[in-house]
Amino acid sequence: MAAIPDYCAMQHRNDIYCAAYNPAKPDQVRGTTIMIFSSFVASVIARYRAYKAYRQRLRELDSLDDREMSDLGISRADIHWLARQG
Repeated sequence: MAAIPDYCAMQHRNDIYCAAYNPAKPDQVRGTTIMIFSSFVASVIARYRAYKAYRQRLRELDSLDDREMSDLGISRADIHWLARQG
């Protein structure tokens, strides 16, 4: 069996790094890698969807003329803040 590096014994033994040094558990490393990657992809997709929704709200607010905005009680300076609020 390969020697486990000293930093694996420190503090709380980070399984992601320490499992890579244990040749008896390759499925654990593969599963952890897939889990990390899928979590990353999910967060990228969520951020992209949130950005698209923000841009859509910004377009809608920007399309209002000054009279419609004054009827709603908002100014042009508030558009970006309101779009971020959702």
